[in-house]
Amino acid sequence: MFKSISHLQVGVLSFILFNMLATTSMQAEELKTPSIAELTTAAQTGDAEAMYNLGVRCATGKKIEADTHKALEWYQKAAEAGHARAALALGEIYEAGKLVGKDEENAARWYLKAAELGDVDAMVKVARIYAHGRGLKQSNEQAVVWLRKAAEAGSSDAMYYLGGIYAQGKRVEQDQVKATDWYRKAAEAGHAQAMFDLAALYDEGEGIEQDQAKATDWYRKAAEAGHTQAMAIMGFRYSKGEGIEQDQAKATDWYRKAAEAGHTQAMAIMGFRYSKGEGIEQDQAKATAWYHKAAEAGDTQAMFNLGVKYDKGEGVEQDQAKATDWYRKAAEAGDTDAIYKLGVRYANGEGVEQDQAKATDWYRKAAEAGHTLAMFTMGFRYDKGEGVEQDQAKATDWYRKAAEAGHTLAMFTMGFRYDKGEGVEQDQAKATDWYRKAAEAGDADAMFTMGFRYDKGEGVEQD
Repeated sequence: MFKSISHLQVGVLSFILFNMLATTSMQAEELKTPSIAELTTAAQTGDAEAMYNLGVRCATGKKIEADTHKALEWYQKAAEAGHARAALALGEIYEAGKLVGKDEENAARWYLKAAELGDVDAMVKVARIYAHGRGLKQSNEQAVVWLRKAAEAGSSDAMYYLGGIYAQGKRVEQDQVKATDWYRKAAEAGHAQAMFDLAALYDEGEGIEQDQAKATDWYRKAAEAGHTQAMAIMGFRYSKGEGIEQDQAKATDWYRKAAEAGHTQAMAIMGFRYSKGEGIEQDQAKATAWYHKAAEAGDTQAMFNLGVKYDKGEGVEQDQAKATDWYRKAAEAGDTDAIYKLGVRYANGEGVEQDQAKATDWYRKAAEAGHTLAMFTMGFRYDKGEGVEQDQAKATDWYRKAAEAGHTLAMFTMGFRYDKGEGVEQDQAKATDWYRKAAEAGDADAMFTMGFRYDKGEGVEQD
């Protein structure tokens, strides 16, 4: 009878078999790889492929001493014998200037030869050279000609570039229909960025009838092809139900894929979703971990949110010093909420030594950057003389800015100041206007005040 084989024995046998196969494969590869002597003999009889392979060997030092001069010599012989990849290699060598001095004219000459010999990559490079006039006389017409040749030979990059040229009207007359056609061809040929751009065209209805379902299809294809922005957009579309049935779990899946692929905003969104429990079980520790990744990758909103986490001790041990550090990083990166928050922390001595002057500086920066609550706070500080010399006129200016930016309490305050003549000349009509704006914006005190004014006929006709 046969004895049963344990999982361990199976693993050992598999490992031995794998190594036997790998060894056999490597030995077979060695047998297939011609020696330097064989390549030299073939090259001397006019074999262009052998000449090219000798060039590669000399350039890389594989089984032969590296020799730049001989590499160029063999590449050139192969190219002159009609080997397209050798001509392409010479173009790349002269363009990069790694083995020889940089020479745009020689690079262009060899690229052109490779293109004329049918090399598709070279055709795209020749199109670029004509477009920019580097090594060849600038010619939009020739740039398009070579892109078309490359596209017709199957280059998805060339198809995509043609789409971009027609979309932007660069080097050709702008034509959204042709742009869409080329983007579609590139997308169908597997070009991820073309898939994404085609999705965007369907999304916006540019050069094509708007179609959210088709937009979603192409975003999905781009995402499945590894396009990280498309992954994030798929997350957004599932989250909002745009062009697809809303599904928070699938939204989270796509956001996670984008985040794991390095998309910083998706990392921040994953932090937010774990924090709020959107499409996933709430988990403050995981939320903080994702915010950390996003913040370290430069996302300013994540920096601010990480400050909040340390501030409140959510998903991390409370640490006011670290909270301040992250608020400061976000503020220095331009986040207005963080700038305002630093003002609050200096005003209250949270995580920093209390300093009303510094508080005012941060409040002012936030206000000048458009933060409405900071504008109101600046008005209040001038009104009360906190961290600044009291100045009713300046207080009114800041209250007005906040009110005009939509801050309802500032609207009410402007009404009150005109009502009482504080920092402005008393004016009941203007007081009523500001009270009305605040009331229409939902301020309950302003609604009551408007009722009182109509009741008493103050600043309005009694009604």
